[in-house]
Amino acid sequence: MKPLLCSATLGFVLLLGLPGCSSQPQVEAQGRPETGQRLAAFFEEVFQAELDRDPDRAARLGFERPNDRWTDLSDDALRREHEIHQQNLRRLRTEFPFAELDEASQLSYQLFEYRTEQALGDFPWRFHSYPVHQMRGVHTTVATFLMDIHRVENVEDARDYISRIRGVRDVMSQTVANLVAREERGILPPRFVFPMVLTDCRNLIAGRPFEESDRESPILADITAKLEALELGDEQRRELLDEASRALVEAWEPAYRELIEALERQAQLATDEDGAWKFPNGAEFYDHALRRMTTTRLDAEAVHKLGLAEVARIHGAMEEIRDQVGFEGSLQEFFLHLRT
Repeated sequence: MKPLLCSATLGFVLLLGLPGCSSQPQVEAQGRPETGQRLAAFFEEVFQAELDRDPDRAARLGFERPNDRWTDLSDDALRREHEIHQQNLRRLRTEFPFAELDEASQLSYQLFEYRTEQALGDFPWRFHSYPVHQMRGVHTTVATFLMDIHRVENVEDARDYISRIRGVRDVMSQTVANLVAREERGILPPRFVFPMVLTDCRNLIAGRPFEESDRESPILADITAKLEALELGDEQRRELLDEASRALVEAWEPAYRELIEALERQAQLATDEDGAWKFPNGAEFYDHALRRMTTTRLDAEAVHKLGLAEVARIHGAMEEIRDQVGFEGSLQEFFLHLRT
């Protein structure tokens, strides 16, 4: 693998010209090939180790990894990852003299350093998020992963699929633990989130094999279609479908019942408050998020004023167009006219 491809944020970083954010001073590259080669090997080592710890990501990227398990979502796993980031940053800065790298390797160094520093900076705020919300979350990503990412090209793949169905029990237990950890810190989604999330969860345990129904549940329908596409004997296909159905009833449904119970309880505690300001240390977290997402040092008020100014500028340009085309009416009426 080329060293520049180790960062999942590479395109974003290059677009913004972020290598200048590195703690390394801009120095003339001396270019010792041996140091650059060792750095590339280090990047590859780190990247492959990350994939080993994150089978979900590995599968999405198309890498061959054990296909029968899920990525560990527990806080213990996040703590281990934090320690690994610290170790990687120490190795980077002690084993690879920046001045000995050629220009391309210096850029790779800075990108890796920036990415790792971001991960370390995010760690204290790891609970300032919602693992489950109306846009996406663990409750839906496990299903879409199985349907869209997990390929079934042979019997082994099918058995791995079934293993992942059973593994959802651990995934949802970890998710509930993560929800409780946030609740203990006063971090709950706003009230409006819960009905939508609960509907999604209930839809994933509706239909066969969970109940007598004319339709199959989404996961059973998916594994059925994938098995039908394989050249299997009727008996083997039936055995695999029976095994998948048992896994859905014995593991998948209890996993979602556990999550639903936790969400129903939290729904009773939720308020209509939304926004980062309701979090503990919300203002500090928001400042961190601004730096993380904008790569600037602008504070919240400055970003807000910039946004208002941009909206006013854009609306002004739209009003000019409205006048040029001779539309009589307000800007909002002009928008409606264009839509309809």
